[in-house]
Amino acid sequence: MIEVFNRYIGKDCVIYISGGSGPMECKVVSVSDNWLSIETRDGVEIINIDYIVRIKEHPVNKNGKKKSVIF
Repeated sequence: MIEVFNRYIGKDCVIYISGGSGPMECKVVSVSDNWLSIETRDGVEIINIDYIVRIKEHPVNKNGKKKSVIF
């Protein structure tokens, strides 16, 4: 499972967590053991991989700017 998350390192992503209040926009910093380290507007956070339901790269438009994510 960790191999899947390794390809998101250094990319802007949208992460959906089970039981969470909504998707998180962040940049994936590192993956180690069963933990994902991410950077958000509020700082660095650590998430247990077992609680991640969905992860995807942040969508961009044809000009390379981030599209808005509907929550």
